[in-house]
Amino acid sequence: MNKIAELRKKSDLNQKEFGKLFNAAQTSVSNWELGIREAPYEILVKMADYFGVSVDYLLGRTDQKEKPAIDSDDELTKEFVELFMNITPEQQDAIISTMKTMQPKK
Repeated sequence: MNKIAELRKKSDLNQKEFGKLFNAAQTSVSNWELGIREAPYEILVKMADYFGVSVDYLLGRTDQKEKPAIDSDDELTKEFVELFMNITPEQQDAIISTMKTMQPKK
């Protein structure tokens, strides 16, 4: 079963009620659940926040429901990780590539 459908049903919401939470039509929710269309990234982030899961979980890229814990007292690190976890994999790859070019030469 689609992760979005699974979470929606566990919350005892029908597709119309679920759609209202995220400003989406019932037909959009149905299309997301059936795999006909992908939910827009902005809505995926809102869903992840609402359910307390990662976007990767919603997309079926991981079975780990919980967002990874950030084990750091450094606020900058926490902010970076939070922002990094809420962007697309392509954007993550671009950031990693850019960061690699910034490393000191050995």
